[in-house]
Amino acid sequence: KGTGSWLDVVPSSDKHALKANEFSIAFYLRLGLRLPFTDWVNVCDCGRDIDPQGYHLLVCKYGGGFVWAHNSILRGWSECMSDLRIPHQKEPRNFYTNIEDRLDITFFDS
Repeated sequence: KGTGSWLDVVPSSDKHALKANEFSIAFYLRLGLRLPFTDWVNVCDCGRDIDPQGYHLLVCKYGGGFVWAHNSILRGWSECMSDLRIPHQKEPRNFYTNIEDRLDITFFDS
């Protein structure tokens, strides 16, 4: 009970369903197994070695996991706001000149 509960849940809609590759990676991570692709990809984009379980990829800003997690959360928020008909904009580019200061999502008065 607890951390494995996601295996028993039926998604309430298709947008909440995991794609086959996402489910596979989550399953391997949950069981602490070696990720299959680490047999042929051993170095991250940042230059560090990739551990067999792929944990480095979950936290590395360059390896994809960090960016993928960020984008997944952002997409989820955006979909919720769209479902609720709340005006918003993802990653608005016209508010700040420095990309590091850019907001992830902006909500507008309706």
